Amino acid sequence: MCVSCKEIRRKYNTEVKNRFEVLGDIEDPEEEHDMILETYRDAPKKVIGWSKEKERKAYDRKRKIRTLKKARIQCEKQRSETKCEGG
Repeated sequence: MCVSCKEIRRKYNTEVKNRFEVLGDIEDPEEEHDMILETYRDAPKKVIGWSKEKERKAYDRKRKIRTLKKARIQCEKQRSETKCEGG
């Protein structure tokens, strides 16, 4: 494993450990659950950082998938209508 990977792993583990130490004082299970999810969501962003470029690519990919699905459904619908008319 590369040196920078080890350093990132160490920083991440430290961040998560520190956040979980704070959770020990929470008595409400729902609040604790929300805090746990927040920890796992936010710790990587803090340690590694987050790129808007990655967010945009993920959004574009999802949008393209939706567009292709709609086109496929429309194509299948047209095929079934054509078969019924010629039938």
